[in-house]
Amino acid sequence: MTELRNARWSRSLFVLAVTMLAAACSYVNARSIHFVGRPDFPPTDPATVEILHRPPMRPHDVLGQVVLHPEGDPSQEAIEEKLREATAAMGGNAAVIVHDQLQRVGSVWTGGPWWGGGQIQPVMGEVISAIVVHFLTDREP
Repeated sequence: MTELRNARWSRSLFVLAVTMLAAACSYVNARSIHFVGRPDFPPTDPATVEILHRPPMRPHDVLGQVVLHPEGDPSQEAIEEKLREATAAMGGNAAVIVHDQLQRVGSVWTGGPWWGGGQIQPVMGEVISAIVVHFLTDREP
């Protein structure tokens, strides 16, 4: 009976370790670009940042851009959280998604000495790009 209990405990521990390892391998790298000559605003609360898929109708200033590179298999919530944090740090009220697709993010050498015969293969990855806006009014016109 003790052996069965130990086997179940070991299996449960293994499943937990694999789950934690898979979650640890997923992350979202964010890069923020504040456009030259655009106004500076104090950081906003990430919880209030809107994620939009078309330009807003209300008056706004464009502050910059956030580019996300998800690695592994992060959840939609993790991606949105990183986007909200980067937008809020720039003083934005909303992030307008302008690009969300696979694109070439690098290359890898796939064989042979570098001076002859090898091939260069593209490395594809998801890239999400959003324009950061700061609203000038609280309401749509």
